[in-house]
Amino acid sequence: MKSIFYFWILLNVLIFACSSGIVKEDRITRIFSNYIYKEFNIKIIDSLHYYILIPRFGCKGCFKQSFADLNKIIKENNKKDFTIITTNPEIISDELKSRMKIWIDTSGKLDVLNLEIANLTLVETQNKKVNFLKSISTLNGDNLASLIKIH
Repeated sequence: MKSIFYFWILLNVLIFACSSGIVKEDRITRIFSNYIYKEFNIKIIDSLHYYILIPRFGCKGCFKQSFADLNKIIKENNKKDFTIITTNPEIISDELKSRMKIWIDTSGKLDVLNLEIANLTLVETQNKKVNFLKSISTLNGDNLASLIKIH
């Protein structure tokens, strides 16, 4: 009888653990999708796309290195599937402005969005959902190029 009880507890723990990851993923997709739809009237598309989120305040060094990485990726792979969303348009170089879509969040909602956005944040989307969201920090060795899948 005890083994059935322990099996039941284990089963419930596994079900809860598996479902909580799905809820988090759906939450991120829901929040990001609602944000880009309300602010820019667009939806997450089926094809692979990267959004680079740049809030008003952040590490200037993180931006500089990440922009260099991004320029290199775009030049070497002729990639068009990048969009920058920012509340700080002054930080973006003219070279990047000429190579990719830039959406300026004039309402400042990006800065208070209920997601883990700090410094420069990479969001990968595909099949109408967010695959991952990761803030780039030079302190722990993050590198934008290593996070972007080269196809």
